[in-house]
Amino acid sequence: MRKELCSSPHSTWSRRNLRSRDGLRHAPYSSSYPDFLRPKRNTWTLPKVGLDRGASRLFWVIAIFIGLSPFLASPSNEDQGKGVQYDYDADIAPILDQYCVKCHGPDEQKSRYRLDTYERLLTPGSSDGQPIIPYSPMESPLLEYLLMPGDDEYHMPPEDEDQPNAEDIIKIARWIYYGATNKTAVAATLALEELLDKNQLVALKELRENGGIIQKLGKSKASLLVDLQQFSGSNLNQLTKLPSIEELRITGLGISSGELEIVQSLSSLKLLDGRNSNADDEWIVHINQLGSLEYLNLFGTQLTDTGLNDLNLPVLKKLYVGDTRVTQQGIEQFKHGFPEIEIYGSVDLKAVLQITEDAKSNSTTFNPENPAD
Repeated sequence: MRKELCSSPHSTWSRRNLRSRDGLRHAPYSSSYPDFLRPKRNTWTLPKVGLDRGASRLFWVIAIFIGLSPFLASPSNEDQGKGVQYDYDADIAPILDQYCVKCHGPDEQKSRYRLDTYERLLTPGSSDGQPIIPYSPMESPLLEYLLMPGDDEYHMPPEDEDQPNAEDIIKIARWIYYGATNKTAVAATLALEELLDKNQLVALKELRENGGIIQKLGKSKASLLVDLQQFSGSNLNQLTKLPSIEELRITGLGISSGELEIVQSLSSLKLLDGRNSNADDEWIVHINQLGSLEYLNLFGTQLTDTGLNDLNLPVLKKLYVGDTRVTQQGIEQFKHGFPEIEIYGSVDLKAVLQITEDAKSNSTTFNPENPAD
């Protein structure tokens, strides 16, 4: 018996006997498997399948290795760490995004199992069975389902969907064999100084000595917050040496065109706070290069309707343009083009005063039992 991660035809994980449909008994695990596909204990078994079902999983895996043998110098246990090692973010996530997240992601969660983040990938779905066993690829249900024959009802992805190729599956197997690691998750547990190399530490020291505040966004995150509101340095060149800056606060600063080039190079940036800075319409061409930006605050700047009209950020969620030269008409036009973005302009004080006067003239407004329409 074994725990299995069910694929698309099933609603839950389940246990099932490893006999094939033709009733043949299990074959013992083959010692001919390469090292990194061997389980820790020689107890895992494969079902034999009838000839009408095609090649068994054993034959299928061997075929993969024959085809990819130039790339698969499998290390022994003593040589672990010397072979090709893969990382979740760089190598595994793109494969899962392409073939698995459609049915196991934010929109749909078959078996209540998701593969769209590292943490969720390692978390059981409907069953309490662990989907991935680090260092043991062939004891990991996720890999089992990828290796099953395409016409097996437990095969994942479903037979009528696009399938990962042999090299993709080998990457996943090797990744599990070397511990199913995620460099970002490991880095998130380190203190800021431990995250940085020698050159980055020099940059950190210089920025801090000139009034900059640099810290991790949280204990469980490796990304950085950089606050330069009190910055007194001559330039922002050191920013380019720091990794994964997600939040940058430059409130009240006068930024040169050269420094704007530095800001636009921060590809991880999700929040840019430029309140009361010298931001104007010329900033927009640089800000538009920040493809990950979700929050933009240009309150109290010289932005006009022209700059607002030129703004084009694919994942922007919130935009603040109060106390600028942007008009209400410009805001309405922007809303029409980007209805999904929350945009906040200047408060209309006359309108607020009028609402207050209207409220005073209608005492029912202040009666919670009989609120005014």
